[in-house]
Amino acid sequence: MDEGQRVARTSPRNSVGKLAINTPGSATNSQSDSITPSSVGRSPTNPTTSHDFIIGLLNARSAKQKERCSEIHDLTADEKLDVLVITESWLREGDYDRIAIGDMTPRGYKLLHLPRGGDRRGGGIALIHSASLVSHPLSSLTCDSFEGCFTTLRNKHDTMTLAVYRPPNLSPTDFVNDFATFLSKTITHKNLLVVGDFNIHVDCADDRIATKLRSAMEDANLEQHVNVPTHRNGHTLDLVMSSNYNNLGVVIEGTNQSVSSDHYAVIFGVNCSKPPAPRAQHKV
Repeated sequence: MDEGQRVARTSPRNSVGKLAINTPGSATNSQSDSITPSSVGRSPTNPTTSHDFIIGLLNARSAKQKERCSEIHDLTADEKLDVLVITESWLREGDYDRIAIGDMTPRGYKLLHLPRGGDRRGGGIALIHSASLVSHPLSSLTCDSFEGCFTTLRNKHDTMTLAVYRPPNLSPTDFVNDFATFLSKTITHKNLLVVGDFNIHVDCADDRIATKLRSAMEDANLEQHVNVPTHRNGHTLDLVMSSNYNNLGVVIEGTNQSVSSDHYAVIFGVNCSKPPAPRAQHKV
């Protein structure tokens, strides 16, 4: 990675409603596992800090482009990520992008992905994760206003991860309403992490939609952790949220600009607090 590429740390529808959740094993789930013959590594981003997970979040704006495959491979390996969440993967269902998937997946990692539904171009969400992590198949969350999927990652603890992509041409007001509805059904999960490209300028205090999103987050007791620009035009679009109901500790390490997308990769650590060990019962 060239010096300077790292930015300094600063910190559809169903009978229930608009949201349709497809459980693992449903026909809309798609996953691909692939291993490349080599990987690249370097020192950890912050060798003095220990995390249960190191996670990256990236809007790739087509991960299957040849040079971008290599960049994503190196980002995952160089940052020693446990998980990389990719929005706008543009990966298609079936074996059409088998070579690209192999090229972007380092040795010792697996790639899961859900393509955009129908015959529409673009979109799609992918997850590259270390083979040492146990992950459930991606489950799609189909909605009129955004694309989403969720999975459970298991290291020391189970962490439910929801990945979101809101296409900018869809109604942001509908999105906030739909997003809030989904959160009301899932917020009680013990360890909930919400990440993705929301395409909302949360850095603008007077932005009407950003204000509505912040209100929805407050109602769901979610904390948003990214406060640095994640787009080359200077706005914060790619967000990382965790629930104050759970014990997740999220630390934003910074952004990485090594992938030739208009978005920067957000790198963050996640710590899962362990419950206190039960005291031994002594008989008197």
